[in-house]
Amino acid sequence: MRCSGKALQPPVFNNHLELRHSMVLSPEHIESYREDGYTIVSNLIPEEIIDRAVASLWTRLGMDPDKPDTWKQPPPPPPANATWHLNASPARIEHLGLTDAALLACCTPEYRAATRALATFAPDAFCCQREYPEAVWSMNQFPSSTTTAPPPHLDGGHRHLKITPGPFRMITLIYLSDVEPHGGGTMVWPGSNRKFRNLAQGQPGRYSHMDDLRPLVADLAQETPVEITPQRGDVVFIDYLMVHSGSLNRSAQPRLALRFLCSCPECEGWNKVGKWNVWNP
Repeated sequence: MRCSGKALQPPVFNNHLELRHSMVLSPEHIESYREDGYTIVSNLIPEEIIDRAVASLWTRLGMDPDKPDTWKQPPPPPPANATWHLNASPARIEHLGLTDAALLACCTPEYRAATRALATFAPDAFCCQREYPEAVWSMNQFPSSTTTAPPPHLDGGHRHLKITPGPFRMITLIYLSDVEPHGGGTMVWPGSNRKFRNLAQGQPGRYSHMDDLRPLVADLAQETPVEITPQRGDVVFIDYLMVHSGSLNRSAQPRLALRFLCSCPECEGWNKVGKWNVWNP
């Protein structure tokens, strides 16, 4: 089944094992993903795994979560022979290529089952052939007085890649801390996925590649987005055609989140830094 502008049916599972795994998603999750282009799923990662992942991140940051004064200190740089990379500013600190077992443990069987279920909406789109990621991309947003919010975008929206079947299946974001309003959550433009899919189907001569959509994405900057505020342990699944953006963190607490990375040759088109590419489930 290829994605189109037509209404998509809930996934069909081929065996009892897959049906059992599908129970991590409710009908409401499926409907939200189909109609709005995203869904937030809880209880995919056990609390003890979250605890260890959070502790590992704070160690990497070289900060004390209970002492805000330490948040202003730059994190320790990687050693010269490290395979991971650091991007740091006062408002955002990212580690790319962390292979800490505590962080990789967030890729639970339940998380993978949810990705398999939602992947049926774009089964022919690109995905990594490795079941497990190799590394982590930490995305830590710190309290800041910055007033310029990131613009809306599609991941891969600047690339000349076919809209159908899709340059990848979905985006997944794992949140390791509670997100307050205006606290570094994700901004979304619900329904943009259906709009763009309908255009690709109805006007294929004009909208055939991801970069054909760039003017339409820019227009959405004039519309008010919806801020989603996941809680600790939640996973946000985003359709590749749903417009979204990061947001500012004006709360009193850092927002901790992560995505997964790999180094396989098939994913080289999604390179982030060094040998690390975005892992697309």
